[in-house]
Amino acid sequence: MVIGGSFTVSMKDTTNFLYQPVIIISLLSLLVNLFCFFVIKFNLKISKGSREMENISVYDKDINPATGLPMINGMDSAGNPCGSDFSRHHQDNMSWEQQK
Repeated sequence: MVIGGSFTVSMKDTTNFLYQPVIIISLLSLLVNLFCFFVIKFNLKISKGSREMENISVYDKDINPATGLPMINGMDSAGNPCGSDFSRHHQDNMSWEQQK
């Protein structure tokens, strides 16, 4: 087959070109499978981050994450326990009661 005058492409080159993506995907799949095999076979641990981060707790902070208010002895300055925001819910109920 002649394309653009002097450049020729044979059918064999075209078929090889069509199979290249299949071969590349197969090799990548093989590499992923081998990696998974070694992780399972040798019980390798894949860790995210450092071990020091495991001991940090959200509740060690002095600020309630739900309200952003400062906390003393597990209660924020509005009386909400750590991680909750009941003051807004209480205000919504009050406005509903007043609309009756």
